[in-house]
Amino acid sequence: MSEFAKIQPSEAGVPCASISRFFDELEALPFDIHSVIMIRGGKIFLERYYAPYERDTLHRMYSVTKSLVGLAILCLADEGKVDLDTSITSYFPEYPTEYKDIKDTTIRNMLMMRTAHKRTTYKADLSSDWVKSFFITEPTQIPGTVFSYDTSSSHTLGALVEKITGMELLDYLRIKFLDKIGFSKSAYCLKDPFGVSIGGSGLMATSLDVAKVAQLVINKGMENGERLINPELVTLAVSNLSPTDTHCKHTDEQQGYGMQFWRTRNNGFMLYGLGGQMAICLPDKDFIFVVTADAGEYKDGTQMIRDIFWNEIYNSIDKI
Repeated sequence: MSEFAKIQPSEAGVPCASISRFFDELEALPFDIHSVIMIRGGKIFLERYYAPYERDTLHRMYSVTKSLVGLAILCLADEGKVDLDTSITSYFPEYPTEYKDIKDTTIRNMLMMRTAHKRTTYKADLSSDWVKSFFITEPTQIPGTVFSYDTSSSHTLGALVEKITGMELLDYLRIKFLDKIGFSKSAYCLKDPFGVSIGGSGLMATSLDVAKVAQLVINKGMENGERLINPELVTLAVSNLSPTDTHCKHTDEQQGYGMQFWRTRNNGFMLYGLGGQMAICLPDKDFIFVVTADAGEYKDGTQMIRDIFWNEIYNSIDKI
């Protein structure tokens, strides 16, 4: 999948009139759109960039990074190097904790955003050790019980990948599958003040890079007949494992959470980052919608994008 084949919208079953309405509404939003890609059956039928962003522009993908961290942990679990039901503290003895709820927090809890923290721990002091903060911050809930979006959990899981492999997060993922799907050689991950890849939000990559990861996941970890990620673990990762309806305001964030992947309406799942960076994957339609944007100052901005997509594109598929 180093490069996607291209087809016409009509071959993808999407009417041109729907695409025209989609862009009219998208471009009328009160914030900038940076890129849009649509893929069906593994082939691109729409790809658009807005200056100064281009095909090869590296873009900060924010929490899309979490999905890559989740896949890395599942690869390590498949290799037998991580036990999902073991406490995170057993992997970081250098950070002793006095809190039972931290000691009881498993890798699985963290993947599912069911940790002992209601919020990101390192934001209290960005100059301190971000990973250590996860272990020494007083917990606010019992792990495994409720969904809470804890970015420090993803960051700590990314640190775990680097600790176990002795490689940077993206370097390990390149060996596992990124190189084989044609992920950009220039892509990288921002680091925290202590040199750890920012596993919660640091990915710098192209929109096509995100599309390629999304395609691999929608294909359940298979690429040209080769098993790059355990299909059973991929299926688990994008399943509805944690209810989110009482935690989140927007419709597509109320559909549940898997293992560093969000669920969406219409039996979909989503790689999802701050400000409108996302890839919505719809297995039932073999369809992927990738967008990057600057909606960070608009709390409803990402849902605005999704609503336009559902109304104008999804509802028009195969209605030519």
